[in-house]
Amino acid sequence: LFLAAHCMHITETRTIRKESITAMLGGLNISNLNDKRWIRREISKMHLHPDFYSDTESMLKRYDADIAVLKLSSEVPRNSLTRVICLPSATSSVDGIYGSVVGHGHNEMGQLEEIPKFISISSISWQKCIFKDERYVNYLSNRGFCAGEIGKIPCMGDSGGGFYVYFNDQWHIYGIVSAALQHDSGQCDETKRTIFTNVANFVDWVKEK
Repeated sequence: LFLAAHCMHITETRTIRKESITAMLGGLNISNLNDKRWIRREISKMHLHPDFYSDTESMLKRYDADIAVLKLSSEVPRNSLTRVICLPSATSSVDGIYGSVVGHGHNEMGQLEEIPKFISISSISWQKCIFKDERYVNYLSNRGFCAGEIGKIPCMGDSGGGFYVYFNDQWHIYGIVSAALQHDSGQCDETKRTIFTNVANFVDWVKEK
């Protein structure tokens, strides 16, 4: 199970405990967690990438290596709402491809969506992203990329979700929602692309864990 690390509210002291996390799979409506379609699993092991928040003084590239691997306490049965997903190749390019993002993130009213929303958005390389807006320099590294369209971006509450690409009759997870640029009001800037962790750069580490 992949998860963007900062969405678990990790502090600089990295005090997050696996006992404080529960995985909920198979359901859709987060306002009704008693729905029998939900499958609840505790976390038996948790691996945070050691490079995440490693430079706590300067906080440069603060969302570099924003990834964790969680092992569930027991196997989850596969059905129409719980499926496996493939890792990308370590050489997979994320420049100029389209992917799907699904999440319960905040809507225009600032409320979490009870039923997840779906968007299809294009991605660009981390270099092109920084060239378009220098603010990305402080957050984005060569182990990330950007994706989104004007008015169509993952935002607060969507962190940890995947950037899913379908080809060869299989879904692949190319990215993980990490962070978005914000207005002074604290709201996401819907005119700027969202930052993703590039899973291709962590394939070996994921397999190791």
